[in-house]
Amino acid sequence: ASSNSECCNPYALLLTARAGKGVDAMHTEGGLLFLLGLCCLTSCLLSFLLVLSHARNWSQPLIQRKIVSILWMVPIYAVEAFLSLRASRHALLLDMLRDCYEAYVVYVFFSLCVAYVGVEGTGGGSSAGGQAATTIDVSKVLIALQEQGSVAHP
Repeated sequence: ASSNSECCNPYALLLTARAGKGVDAMHTEGGLLFLLGLCCLTSCLLSFLLVLSHARNWSQPLIQRKIVSILWMVPIYAVEAFLSLRASRHALLLDMLRDCYEAYVVYVFFSLCVAYVGVEGTGGGSSAGGQAATTIDVSKVLIALQEQGSVAHP
């Protein structure tokens, strides 16, 4: 007898099917993998459409480049989850790769927040990569936080 939480959890159903429990283990596993693959494909397709939409309307490269990097997180997570269920031997490696991209996305999200608040060029030189060196206007950050009531400075 399975509990209510297990009957709605596809991962628990898949593990139960793999253990050979249930009426038709192979049919259940195949059906669940098909459903999970369909969800993976749908999420990847929707993400690709969003990325394509940004590429067609590339008007703010500084911000949109970061948004596109964040949008790639959906297909990476979806494919990683599907492959981890298909080949559980490689799940640890896939999780590690996903976690590395997640760390990169945290950095990109912080950069996106800084870009929204405002970044100004120093006007003079450029960095080694050929891009203009930038500084953050801290006064804009403090004003935005004070308006939200998060920070109060005399």
